[in-house]
Amino acid sequence: MKTEQELANALKDLMSKESLDNITVKRLTDICNIKRQTFYYHFRDIYDLLTWIFLNEDLNKSKPVEKWEDGVKVITKYILKNKRFIQNTLSSAGKELFEQFISSYLYSITLKSFANYDKKGVIPSEYRRLFVSYYVSGISNVIITWVEKGMKESEEQLLKCLGLVVDGFVQKLIEKYSTL
Repeated sequence: MKTEQELANALKDLMSKESLDNITVKRLTDICNIKRQTFYYHFRDIYDLLTWIFLNEDLNKSKPVEKWEDGVKVITKYILKNKRFIQNTLSSAGKELFEQFISSYLYSITLKSFANYDKKGVIPSEYRRLFVSYYVSGISNVIITWVEKGMKESEEQLLKCLGLVVDGFVQKLIEKYSTL
């Protein structure tokens, strides 16, 4: 196993039990049985390692995702599988890394979904990107709030709530844009 992946696994394991603020490079290197210099050869600090984790998570292991709803399902399944790790990330200075992780994942899927609805290209690409950014920001915020409040609602309830806001937004935008 690569050193980066070993360190990532060790960090995820520790963060499933405790806050990121309590974890040191020394503890990680002791767990992985490597020298501190080796850690710093690969990463600047623990936040750099956390960034590496989110950049290397493979959320689409089974099949490509085309719809925003399916992207949210993938994200919620990932969160539930890594519940304590994610909660501890959100309660640390690493919160922004997780926000970027889910936003960039959802952005690419939502942009594809938008393109599938607007096959005629009624809305120019720069406006598509703007509209998708707006909706992804909201979706990401709802997901993060859901996690921070203890995930009391089920995945299905969360998706239904998001659907009330998001469903039909592309069609409405196409209709409105067509009249300009």
